[in-house]
Amino acid sequence: MRCRFFSKLLFLFGLLSAAASITAALFFSDKPSVLLEVPESVPTSVESLMDSICTGKFSQAEQFLYGSPVLGLDEPPADEVSRLVWNACLGSTSYEFLGDFYATETGLARDLRITALDVPLVVESLSPLAHDILLSRLEDAEEYSLIYDENNHFRESFVSDVLRTAAQQALESNAPYKESTIALHLVFYKGEWFVYPDTSLLSAISGGIPG
Repeated sequence: MRCRFFSKLLFLFGLLSAAASITAALFFSDKPSVLLEVPESVPTSVESLMDSICTGKFSQAEQFLYGSPVLGLDEPPADEVSRLVWNACLGSTSYEFLGDFYATETGLARDLRITALDVPLVVESLSPLAHDILLSRLEDAEEYSLIYDENNHFRESFVSDVLRTAAQQALESNAPYKESTIALHLVFYKGEWFVYPDTSLLSAISGGIPG
Protein backbone atom coordinates (compact mmCIF):
# COMPACT_ATOMS: atom_id res chain seq x y z
CA MET A 1 0.00 0.00 0.00
CA ARG A 2 2.86 2.35 0.85
CA CYS A 3 4.35 1.89 -2.63
CA ARG A 4 0.96 2.34 -4.28
CA PHE A 5 0.39 5.57 -2.36
CA PHE A 6 3.80 6.98 -3.19
CA SER A 7 3.34 6.01 -6.85
CA LYS A 8 0.04 7.88 -6.82
CA LEU A 9 1.72 11.00 -5.48
CA LEU A 10 4.50 10.76 -8.03
CA PHE A 11 1.88 10.35 -10.77
CA LEU A 12 0.08 13.48 -9.55
CA PHE A 13 3.35 15.35 -9.44
CA GLY A 14 4.13 14.11 -12.96
CA LEU A 15 0.95 15.70 -14.20
CA LEU A 16 2.00 18.97 -12.64
CA SER A 17 5.53 18.70 -13.96
CA ALA A 18 4.24 18.28 -17.50
CA ALA A 19 3.26 21.93 -17.40
CA ALA A 20 6.91 22.85 -16.89
CA SER A 21 7.85 21.21 -20.20
CA ILE A 22 6.04 23.73 -22.42
CA THR A 23 8.02 24.87 -25.45
CA ALA A 24 10.85 27.23 -24.50
CA ALA A 25 10.21 29.41 -27.54
CA LEU A 26 6.81 30.36 -26.16
CA PHE A 27 8.32 31.10 -22.77
CA PHE A 28 10.32 33.98 -24.14
CA SER A 29 7.75 35.40 -26.55
CA ASP A 30 5.84 38.68 -26.16
CA LYS A 31 8.10 39.84 -23.34
CA PRO A 32 7.71 43.58 -22.64
CA SER A 33 11.03 45.35 -23.10
CA VAL A 34 10.50 47.85 -20.28
CA LEU A 35 8.53 47.33 -17.05
CA LEU A 36 7.14 50.64 -15.90
CA GLU A 37 4.78 49.29 -13.22
CA VAL A 38 3.12 46.07 -12.14
CA PRO A 39 -0.19 45.65 -13.98
CA GLU A 40 -3.15 45.90 -11.63
CA SER A 41 -4.41 42.40 -12.50
CA VAL A 42 -1.14 40.61 -11.66
CA PRO A 43 -1.29 40.61 -7.81
CA THR A 44 -4.92 39.48 -7.87
CA SER A 45 -4.19 36.66 -10.33
CA VAL A 46 -1.22 35.41 -8.30
CA GLU A 47 -3.19 35.43 -5.05
CA SER A 48 -6.09 33.64 -6.77
CA LEU A 49 -3.69 30.98 -8.06
CA MET A 50 -2.19 30.31 -4.65
CA ASP A 51 -5.57 30.35 -2.91
CA SER A 52 -6.91 27.84 -5.45
CA ILE A 53 -3.91 25.54 -4.98
CA CYS A 54 -4.05 25.69 -1.19
CA THR A 55 -7.75 24.76 -1.16
CA GLY A 56 -7.36 21.99 -3.72
CA LYS A 57 -9.27 23.77 -6.50
CA PHE A 58 -6.81 22.78 -9.20
CA SER A 59 -9.12 23.20 -12.17
CA GLN A 60 -9.63 26.79 -11.05
CA ALA A 61 -5.88 27.26 -10.71
CA GLU A 62 -5.24 26.12 -14.30
CA GLN A 63 -6.39 29.42 -15.81
CA PHE A 64 -3.57 31.29 -14.06
CA LEU A 65 -0.80 28.93 -15.22
CA TYR A 66 1.14 29.43 -18.41
CA GLY A 67 -0.27 27.15 -21.09
CA SER A 68 -3.45 26.51 -19.03
CA PRO A 69 -2.46 22.86 -18.46
CA VAL A 70 -5.17 20.40 -17.46
CA LEU A 71 -3.88 19.19 -14.10
CA GLY A 72 -6.69 16.72 -13.41
CA LEU A 73 -6.10 16.79 -9.65
CA ASP A 74 -9.51 17.73 -8.29
CA GLU A 75 -10.46 14.12 -7.62
CA PRO A 76 -8.77 12.73 -4.48
CA PRO A 77 -7.08 9.28 -4.47
CA ALA A 78 -9.47 6.34 -4.41
CA ASP A 79 -8.07 4.40 -1.45
CA GLU A 80 -8.62 5.64 2.09
CA VAL A 81 -5.01 5.83 3.27
CA SER A 82 -3.85 7.84 0.25
CA ARG A 83 -6.89 10.07 0.62
CA LEU A 84 -6.08 10.77 4.28
CA VAL A 85 -2.56 11.94 3.44
CA TRP A 86 -3.67 13.81 0.30
CA ASN A 87 -6.37 15.74 2.19
CA ALA A 88 -3.96 16.48 5.03
CA CYS A 89 -1.44 17.85 2.54
CA LEU A 90 -4.05 20.15 1.01
CA GLY A 91 -5.28 21.28 4.39
CA SER A 92 -1.77 22.05 5.59
CA THR A 93 -0.63 24.21 2.69
CA SER A 94 -0.27 27.95 3.27
CA TYR A 95 1.76 30.74 1.73
CA GLU A 96 3.18 34.17 2.50
CA PHE A 97 4.49 36.72 0.02
CA LEU A 98 7.95 38.13 0.71
CA GLY A 99 8.39 41.59 -0.72
CA ASP A 100 7.02 43.07 -3.92
CA PHE A 101 7.16 42.04 -7.57
CA TYR A 102 10.41 42.62 -9.41
CA ALA A 103 11.51 42.49 -13.02
CA THR A 104 13.49 39.54 -14.41
CA GLU A 105 15.01 38.77 -17.80
CA THR A 106 11.88 36.82 -18.73
CA GLY A 107 9.15 38.90 -17.09
CA LEU A 108 8.17 39.31 -13.44
CA ALA A 109 8.78 37.47 -10.20
CA ARG A 110 7.77 37.59 -6.57
CA ASP A 111 9.26 35.68 -3.66
CA LEU A 112 7.03 33.68 -1.37
CA ARG A 113 7.24 31.18 1.45
CA ILE A 114 5.16 28.00 1.19
CA THR A 115 4.51 25.74 4.18
CA ALA A 116 3.09 22.27 3.60
CA LEU A 117 3.01 18.79 5.04
CA ASP A 118 6.30 16.99 4.38
CA VAL A 119 4.76 14.15 2.37
CA PRO A 120 7.95 12.08 1.84
CA LEU A 121 8.60 11.99 5.60
CA VAL A 122 4.98 11.03 6.30
CA VAL A 123 5.14 8.22 3.73
CA GLU A 124 8.47 7.04 5.17
CA SER A 125 6.94 6.81 8.65
CA LEU A 126 3.99 4.65 7.56
CA SER A 127 5.90 1.37 7.30
CA PRO A 128 7.39 1.28 10.85
CA LEU A 129 4.13 2.57 12.33
CA ALA A 130 2.11 -0.10 10.52
CA HIS A 131 4.58 -2.77 11.65
CA ASP A 132 4.23 -1.79 15.32
CA ILE A 133 0.43 -1.58 15.08
CA LEU A 134 0.27 -4.98 13.40
CA LEU A 135 2.33 -6.63 16.15
CA SER A 136 0.21 -4.98 18.82
CA ARG A 137 -3.02 -6.17 17.20
CA LEU A 138 -1.67 -9.73 16.96
CA GLU A 139 -0.64 -9.76 20.62
CA ASP A 140 -4.02 -8.48 21.77
CA ALA A 141 -6.11 -10.59 19.40
CA GLU A 142 -8.76 -12.86 20.93
CA GLU A 143 -10.25 -14.13 17.69
CA TYR A 144 -7.72 -14.87 14.93
CA SER A 145 -10.45 -15.56 12.39
CA LEU A 146 -10.91 -11.78 12.24
CA ILE A 147 -7.26 -11.42 11.27
CA TYR A 148 -6.55 -14.41 9.02
CA ASP A 149 -8.64 -15.82 6.18
CA GLU A 150 -9.11 -19.50 5.29
CA ASN A 151 -5.74 -19.49 3.49
CA ASN A 152 -3.97 -18.16 6.57
CA HIS A 153 -3.41 -14.77 4.93
CA PHE A 154 -4.15 -11.44 6.56
CA ARG A 155 -7.69 -10.33 5.81
CA GLU A 156 -7.91 -7.26 3.60
CA SER A 157 -10.11 -5.51 6.14
CA PHE A 158 -7.50 -6.11 8.86
CA VAL A 159 -4.65 -4.76 6.72
CA SER A 160 -6.72 -1.73 5.70
CA ASP A 161 -7.48 -0.95 9.33
CA VAL A 162 -3.79 -1.23 10.29
CA LEU A 163 -2.73 1.10 7.47
CA ARG A 164 -5.50 3.57 8.23
CA THR A 165 -4.47 3.70 11.89
CA ALA A 166 -0.82 4.17 10.89
CA ALA A 167 -1.76 7.07 8.60
CA GLN A 168 -3.86 8.69 11.31
CA GLN A 169 -0.98 8.46 13.78
CA ALA A 170 1.48 9.86 11.23
CA LEU A 171 -0.81 12.83 10.65
CA GLU A 172 -1.32 13.77 14.28
CA SER A 173 -0.20 17.12 15.71
CA ASN A 174 3.49 16.19 15.46
CA ALA A 175 3.31 15.57 11.70
CA PRO A 176 6.38 16.99 9.88
CA TYR A 177 6.06 20.18 7.87
CA LYS A 178 8.30 21.56 5.15
CA GLU A 179 8.90 25.26 4.55
CA SER A 180 10.13 26.40 1.14
CA THR A 181 11.10 29.87 -0.05
CA ILE A 182 10.82 30.21 -3.81
CA ALA A 183 10.52 32.80 -6.56
CA LEU A 184 7.18 32.75 -8.33
CA HIS A 185 7.89 33.58 -11.99
CA LEU A 186 5.42 35.18 -14.40
CA VAL A 187 5.65 35.36 -18.18
CA PHE A 188 3.84 37.62 -20.64
CA TYR A 189 2.01 35.81 -23.42
CA LYS A 190 -0.61 37.06 -25.87
CA GLY A 191 -1.28 40.20 -23.86
CA GLU A 192 -1.64 38.49 -20.46
CA TRP A 193 0.54 37.50 -17.53
CA PHE A 194 0.73 33.87 -16.42
CA VAL A 195 2.53 32.05 -13.62
CA TYR A 196 5.15 29.68 -14.98
CA PRO A 197 4.84 26.25 -13.26
CA ASP A 198 8.51 25.53 -12.68
CA THR A 199 9.79 22.65 -10.56
CA SER A 200 10.43 24.77 -7.43
CA LEU A 201 6.76 25.80 -7.27
CA LEU A 202 5.51 22.29 -8.02
CA SER A 203 7.73 20.67 -5.41
CA ALA A 204 6.76 23.22 -2.76
CA ILE A 205 3.00 22.80 -3.21
CA SER A 206 3.25 18.99 -3.39
CA GLY A 207 4.80 18.72 0.07
CA GLY A 208 8.36 18.26 -1.12
CA ILE A 209 7.95 15.43 -3.62
CA PRO A 210 11.00 15.70 -5.92
CA GLY A 211 10.50 16.28 -9.61
